[in-house]
Amino acid sequence: PKPLLRVGKAGAGETHANSLRELLAAHGLVKVRFSRPEGADAACASLAAAGAGVPLMQRGKEVLFATDAALSDLESN
Repeated sequence: PKPLLRVGKAGAGETHANSLRELLAAHGLVKVRFSRPEGADAACASLAAAGAGVPLMQRGKEVLFATDAALSDLESN
């Protein structure tokens, strides 16, 4: 699947957190692509702290986020 959200060099802001919340409400799992892999850790922490989802895994510039409900469904299966 293609990333549904992209975060640029400036990092994740409140608009990214709002967009991620909306996408997660619609899809449950969302792939986010960061322009710089070295900035992905800080941006993931920022998005998670804003309550925009839980980062599950990172591969290069892309991170998979989930809602708490989707995460509990994955853990129960």
